[in-house]
Amino acid sequence: MASSPAVLRLRVFPGAYSVCRIASASGVDESGRLAFLSRTDEELSLVCESARAPADALAREDGWRALEAAGCEIAS
Repeated sequence: MASSPAVLRLRVFPGAYSVCRIASASGVDESGRLAFLSRTDEELSLVCESARAPADALAREDGWRALEAAGCEIAS
């Protein structure tokens, strides 16, 4: 039996985003359109609008775009 194709809808957030390696989550500005914190046993990372990136970031990579999975439809 063949599976039905799925359509994933994506929404592109406007503006430029940065991926930052930070020492602590205290003081992170979460007031923008998107702020995403990720912690592993080796580092703490933040994805945020470039204009809201912390000045004391340990490392920073600019020029990213942000996407949101806005839904999924399965064709019948």
